[in-house]
Amino acid sequence: MRTLIGFILSLALATSALAQPNNNKALEGMTQAQVVWDITNSNPGFLTVQMQVIKETYQNLKDAGLEPEMILAFHGQNVNFLTTGLETVELDQMVQVETFNKHLNKLLQLDGVKAEVCSIANRVFGVENGDIRDPLIVVGNSYVSFISLQHQGWGIIGIH
Repeated sequence: MRTLIGFILSLALATSALAQPNNNKALEGMTQAQVVWDITNSNPGFLTVQMQVIKETYQNLKDAGLEPEMILAFHGQNVNFLTTGLETVELDQMVQVETFNKHLNKLLQLDGVKAEVCSIANRVFGVENGDIRDPLIVVGNSYVSFISLQHQGWGIIGIH
């Protein structure tokens, strides 16, 4: 009998050691998930990884029974990666920028996900507002959007 109890305890300990980490405690009591991703980083390789992490975050929220709403807000030199023809992208960055855009496109196909581009960043970094590709939306000032969305209860996460 002691051997059986010892075996059961060993099995229970081994099983708990293999348990996957989860976000149950963090999501306790949540009924909605609204987040703005404040994206200023301009390294296309880094941004590609971040698009994958954002997609995984979206799926984690869905798996927890929430309907995520996400806005990817681009402001910084990265606005050069969001144009229809990518004319301002350096040739040595082109493959990475195209890979980033492929992952961004996958995100934008998800329900509740959209992207905004700051017209001030466009002006500062030499991008015409009309050159920003669909379905991205050009806004007057990302910071004004952040202030409004935060007032409405949206969380803001920086990717710098």
